[in-house]
Amino acid sequence: MSATDRRVLVVDADPETAVAVRSALPEQGHAVVHARDAAQALKALEEQRLEVLLSELVLPDGDGLNLLVEARLLHP
Repeated sequence: MSATDRRVLVVDADPETAVAVRSALPEQGHAVVHARDAAQALKALEEQRLEVLLSELVLPDGDGLNLLVEARLLHP
C-alpha cells in the first residue's frame, strides 16, 4: 500500500491543531478524515476503512486510549 492509499482518522477537539494536522498530512499523500470526539471517530470507523488513527488522549467525550481499544475491536 502506498502512502497515497492511506486514509488517516485524526481525532482532535482543538480546531487549530486539527487544521494544522489536516493540512500537513495531504501534503504527504494521505487522505484525512477528521473527528472532534470519540463518538464521531467511532462513527467514521464504522462507515469506512481507515488505516491510521491519530488521536489526542483527552477527548471531550472520553479518552483516546479507550478509543484505540474500541477501534481495534471494530477492525482487528
